[in-house]
Amino acid sequence: MLTTLTIALIGAGGAILGGLLNGAYQHLLDWLNRPVLHIDYAGSDANLVSAEYKKGDINVAEIYVRARVTNTGRTIAKGCRVFLVALKEVHASGTTATSWHDSTSLAWAGHDFIPRNVPRDVRFYVDVLKISKHSPGWSFPVERFFASQANLKTYRGRYRFGLMVTGENAAARHM
Repeated sequence: MLTTLTIALIGAGGAILGGLLNGAYQHLLDWLNRPVLHIDYAGSDANLVSAEYKKGDINVAEIYVRARVTNTGRTIAKGCRVFLVALKEVHASGTTATSWHDSTSLAWAGHDFIPRNVPRDVRFYVDVLKISKHSPGWSFPVERFFASQANLKTYRGRYRFGLMVTGENAAARHM
């Protein structure tokens, strides 16, 4: 026969075990349903966009280099931004650093800097670089440059861009 103390201990143990299992179950559900961000460059027509228009009397022809952001998770990735975190010059012997030291937020396609929610299986593009067909140099779609970065517009050659996508409820991903 069970004593009152034994019954109380079994009940307390069951309550503690139930609480632990419920907490672990909820964490498992949150992990399984989390947003999963991806950033890539596939080299498709969507990644290299030509734009031709008139600005007053001047014909403007530009090429936008874009990276794609997607979410393959089960919930919406909230407040997403893409950052340029590194820029390295590529040589046959390896890479060398440039004067790019501070990470900066890049514009979503259309020059929009507002954080964006990314639903499952929806593609958004971020402008990484703009090149004019009529004048030399690069144009970065950033809100502002630091003085140390002004010479980046004159760079020539091959470069590797380091990008990172972040979200309020998603782990950061690098490209």
